[in-house]
Amino acid sequence: MNRTRLTSSKHISHIFLATLLMVMGCQGLFTKQEEHTLEPWELLSLEQKVAQMIMFRLKGDLIDPESKEREKFQRWIKEVGVGGVVVYGVA
Repeated sequence: MNRTRLTSSKHISHIFLATLLMVMGCQGLFTKQEEHTLEPWELLSLEQKVAQMIMFRLKGDLIDPESKEREKFQRWIKEVGVGGVVVYGVA
């Protein structure tokens, strides 16, 4: 009877130890907070998001640096931040 009680006590100790280790191992799963990284579009203002939806076409031979049209397109690209430019050539 004494031997049975000793074996049973060992068995309970092993179960307790195994349970304790499992709980301690799972602790990190519940305490860590997932780090949220922002997507590039989340950093844009509403004006910048709308500008990204706009595209314009540009004639490929627009080479005069003093041209008002060229200045307008450069401003759209640099300041407004339009989403794209389609450049077409001349025949």
